[in-house]
Amino acid sequence: MVNLILIGHDQAGNRKLTLEASRHESNWSGKSSRLGYKPVPDISEYKKVKGDTSSCQIHSREYDNYLYEQWCEETFDNGMYIYAAYKSIAFKIKYKPEAKKTDFWQTPIETDRLKNGDCEDAVFLLFSQLPSDQENAEIVWGWVVNKQSKATRPHVWYQLTDKKGQKYIVEGFSKEWNGIIPMEVAREYESRKPILTIPHSKVTELTNLLLEANDRQVYWSLINLLKPTNFSNYEFTGFPVNSRDQPWNTASHRMPKKMRKEIFNIFRKLRKMFLRYDEQKVERYTYMQISNRRDLKQISMGNNLRQ
Repeated sequence: MVNLILIGHDQAGNRKLTLEASRHESNWSGKSSRLGYKPVPDISEYKKVKGDTSSCQIHSREYDNYLYEQWCEETFDNGMYIYAAYKSIAFKIKYKPEAKKTDFWQTPIETDRLKNGDCEDAVFLLFSQLPSDQENAEIVWGWVVNKQSKATRPHVWYQLTDKKGQKYIVEGFSKEWNGIIPMEVAREYESRKPILTIPHSKVTELTNLLLEANDRQVYWSLINLLKPTNFSNYEFTGFPVNSRDQPWNTASHRMPKKMRKEIFNIFRKLRKMFLRYDEQKVERYTYMQISNRRDLKQISMGNNLRQ
């Protein structure tokens, strides 16, 4: 459980939060991993309604949890961005499973517009809201095995490493402040078997390589760039500088045929998704330019009329 929380103000009159937590609470929740972890309790905030002189109490889960924000900043690099990205998914995006034999990967723009998606959609939306050079973070494809029922399911999850080296998984569809979960807590209930890991800071590099790919052989060549991290996991560590002058098909390791096929399919779907994402970003930028020009034109016409 969590001990006393003191909420006060500093000398400048700003909110000051003092957290005294010696133990943490974990519980089952959510639709994606069914596992939840609360490092701090929920708090209630008083929010003033515009145009009303009275104040009404609104539960913080709908807006901000300042204790959770502080915990993110104290625990992770770029914790402020992690908090904001997690909050936008946990409370604005609805989990929507796909139909059987369907596996369509939405772009971050599509997920933000539709306000729903599944595991990989939440992961890519989270990725898009963090700095491109974010360290100690990665996207992981793999399998999750429930230790009690032995049920196995494919999954994509976002993984963080805190300032002390402890690993966390991010399950965005929590609807609670409990979706950033220490790996050691998750291991009590489930085992995760990674297949492919892409560090956050390397996603853009891999994507650019995939966008340039024009045949199956290039896909297989990119797979050969993966580094085996253990018996069941491969990681993309970046394109070697001297490898551009060498044949790509000279693999330094032997990957099981089944795993090569699974990673090939991941690369193929990544390429399709990021091709659409690039087009959508250009369309959105063009739309914003046109909208800004219209606004400027209206302002200019208004000024001329007043002269």
